[in-house]
Amino acid sequence: MSRLYHEDILPDENQPFKHCKLNRKKVADSFTELLESIVPDGVIALNNEWGTGKTTFVRMWCQHLLNYDEKYHPIYFNVWEYEFYDRVFISLLSELSEVFGKDSKKAEILKNLKKSAPYISDAILGNNRVSSLVKAFNSCGRGNALFDDYKEQKRVLKDFKEKLTQYIAGNRKVVFLIDELDRCKPDYAVRFLEIIKHLFSIKGLFFVLVIDKKQLEGTVNKLYGDKFDSKEYLRRFFHLELTLPEPNTSQAVDYFSEYFGVGTERDENGRNPVNIFIKSWFTINTTSLRTIEKSISKLSYFIKYLFKNPENQVIKLIPLTFLLIDIDYRFPQIYSRIKEFMTSPEELLELIVEAYDLSNPDINLEEIKPFNVEDCKDSIAEVHGRLIYHYMKCLTKEQQHKFLVEHYDKYSKICTLEFPFNKDRFGHAFGFAKNGYNFSIENLSLKMIIDKINFINR
Repeated sequence: MSRLYHEDILPDENQPFKHCKLNRKKVADSFTELLESIVPDGVIALNNEWGTGKTTFVRMWCQHLLNYDEKYHPIYFNVWEYEFYDRVFISLLSELSEVFGKDSKKAEILKNLKKSAPYISDAILGNNRVSSLVKAFNSCGRGNALFDDYKEQKRVLKDFKEKLTQYIAGNRKVVFLIDELDRCKPDYAVRFLEIIKHLFSIKGLFFVLVIDKKQLEGTVNKLYGDKFDSKEYLRRFFHLELTLPEPNTSQAVDYFSEYFGVGTERDENGRNPVNIFIKSWFTINTTSLRTIEKSISKLSYFIKYLFKNPENQVIKLIPLTFLLIDIDYRFPQIYSRIKEFMTSPEELLELIVEAYDLSNPDINLEEIKPFNVEDCKDSIAEVHGRLIYHYMKCLTKEQQHKFLVEHYDKYSKICTLEFPFNKDRFGHAFGFAKNGYNFSIENLSLKMIIDKINFINR
């Protein structure tokens, strides 16, 4: 059976980070120590790009806090899942009542809070503002006085915050772990931020907003316009910004390869060309965990259904297939040129080198274990050599001849590019494809692989 996607990793109740493959328990310990030192409240942004494993981490951290000390009351809240319910304020209050609802001493306070909640919510949203504030004011037991000015509005909100403070009073730290805010509609996301700032900024209550700040800045700009300073706007909500450390690429590749059943194939020399290439490729092209996952999961389909029972020769096609999948996922405009055979082989290689920054002198292949640097360079050169050769073979006879005469034999443009491998290494890989390798097995061809990728993408 082949997996199409990676299922969510749920925290173990007793050992929350038991199934964490990125060794992030130490990060959770550090973040917890930070919470210990913060008083009396605060809003923390946990800022990482999309697809870096934030959700899995905060779910595990939530369970970790629950086990850590009884004074912690962590609440994981995926705000995007409840976006359909427009009253942000009531959603948060409801989550709090789940934590303290069984405390008989808090019952009367909770009763008053629930009475005033709908009217406070309406007042914030601007629906029947004055009337709602009056009802909220009265529901909290403050008499029948009417008010319609700024001072009276402040009194009602202050009254609510005082009651909420009483509700969570004690040696407690309530930690809201708010996930997926940057995926919400602009007006909803901004309203959420305003509500936690104005109504839930009280002693003992902490918010950790799990976000991609660039995405959230874009969300704010969609609401207020491109000229609006969204960076400065968001700064007033966050007291502190944290970031998860970059995941170890080698560990991530090993984990997803094992999960999807990829990279176990061996060639005639006993090497593992698939694993070598994938690790080398993602090391020189740093990317998100989500991208690694998507690329390897799609590759698993090809291994199981396209190549079926791969022989030694076919195994060497798997890294080439992976390269095409990754180009399609990250640089669809280049992939379009490949599938339509719209460019010359040398221009194609230049496009790939530029897009992936393969000429970067800072590329470091030392960390790829257990492979040595030379194996990694050979792997990258070999796959590119095969791609260019078999791409060339799909062109007309005249185009093939022109390329071989002007570019391959003379080591012109194509072999003088600044790769992390030299022209001889690439030339050897290209020559191997040209002289000793073809797609004779199972009638495989570059066009057929491209067709299969296109079929999956429909």
